[in-house]
Amino acid sequence: MNLVRVQKPGIVIFGLAFVGAVLAVSMLVSQSVGFLLAALGLLFVLVFLNVQLVLLLVIAALLAGQLLRVFPLGVSGAILLADLMMVALAGAWWLKQLAGRHQTFKTPLNVPIIFWLALMLFSLISAAGALTGTELLVSFSFVLRWAAYLSLFYILADLFWKKPGLKKVYLNGVVIFGVVLSLLGFVQLAVFPDLLFLERFGWDPHSYRLVSTFLDPNLLGGLLIIVLSLAVSKLWFAQDRRERFWLGLAVVILLMAILLTFSRSAWLALGVGFLVFAWLQARWLILVGLVLGILMLTFPRVQERALGALRLDPSAQLRLESWQNGLEIFEANPVIGVGAGTLGFTRTRYTKDQDHLGRAASGLDSSLLTVGATTGVLGLIAYLVLWGHVLLLSWQRFKSSVRFERVVALGTLVGFMAILVHSFFVNSLFYPPVMALTWFIIAMLVNGEEARV
Repeated sequence: MNLVRVQKPGIVIFGLAFVGAVLAVSMLVSQSVGFLLAALGLLFVLVFLNVQLVLLLVIAALLAGQLLRVFPLGVSGAILLADLMMVALAGAWWLKQLAGRHQTFKTPLNVPIIFWLALMLFSLISAAGALTGTELLVSFSFVLRWAAYLSLFYILADLFWKKPGLKKVYLNGVVIFGVVLSLLGFVQLAVFPDLLFLERFGWDPHSYRLVSTFLDPNLLGGLLIIVLSLAVSKLWFAQDRRERFWLGLAVVILLMAILLTFSRSAWLALGVGFLVFAWLQARWLILVGLVLGILMLTFPRVQERALGALRLDPSAQLRLESWQNGLEIFEANPVIGVGAGTLGFTRTRYTKDQDHLGRAASGLDSSLLTVGATTGVLGLIAYLVLWGHVLLLSWQRFKSSVRFERVVALGTLVGFMAILVHSFFVNSLFYPPVMALTWFIIAMLVNGEEARV
């Protein structure tokens, strides 16, 4: 008998009493903190009652992006409300699994996931002696955040195992998420085209670029490319005329949003994704892509961005400096790195240029370089092995005879190859919305038979 189901009323009563106690005690310290902790406590209890509702609330928080920053973190980071909600969701869900004595998950990714998590923790433990207690706690929060978003993989795999029909519903939800994010960006571009006023808060002063709620055109572009890949894959295999119309409209909106970010890394990733799609499905599209690319170069703003990369404008120069700093850190600690999540505190010991740390202080302008600098060669190998397993799983599903599996697999191969290229120029693989989206997609790739033993 399911222990959670039997004790559900007791869980609710205990949970509400616990939340009340937390609220009463924390209100003596800080009213805002008290309400926040109470809200997270309610979220924790709600997981035991309706995990899908909690997932919807997390998605809403992710959609709000940087507008819901709760606490500053380290030199330049911050804890988002979505991060706290994910920790509460993950903790409650794993506790529910233990209380209900559910079967253990056994997926094709368990070994590389454990290997990577272990190396992150080992690198942090190795660096603990050089950190203060506060610095160690902040650094550990980065590892905890990654583990919390990883839990989405197991939560959704479990949900899809119980209700396989939800895969199609949730996949449509991802496309809607990207479209809404794009529409919010169009509104931002019309109302706040110049974000110079955000410079005093540490943000880059983007002008006439679509940033939406993320306040960063590069990270926004990377996420939208993954969504676009899934939407295009669905459109390619769509059979219903009405479905093709709405998917076509979604593709146009997503593509316009990506172009209006004026992000060179996003444009490059878009080109790579297009080539992967064309190579897998219709190679004649490569010629079409070349023609469209040449036409795009006729626009003055596009020419300006392209020439800026060749002439090393200030943005490109800062990226090169970030790469140089990363290589210096990597060379100083090549085996195990300086510790996962510690760059905000340790990079000043190894780099020469300290003038342009900005919001990138807790990372580098390259996800793989960030992995190498913080966890060394061992961590980089573990991380690449994990991604290799994901791409291999995608390729296996792509060869499936089941149409839905091919839709997801094609979108995954295109989107993930694009975001990997994108991550060479931006620390996009560790951006919370991107982490949430990637684990969501990976969960759809796992069959029910593989998710349980």
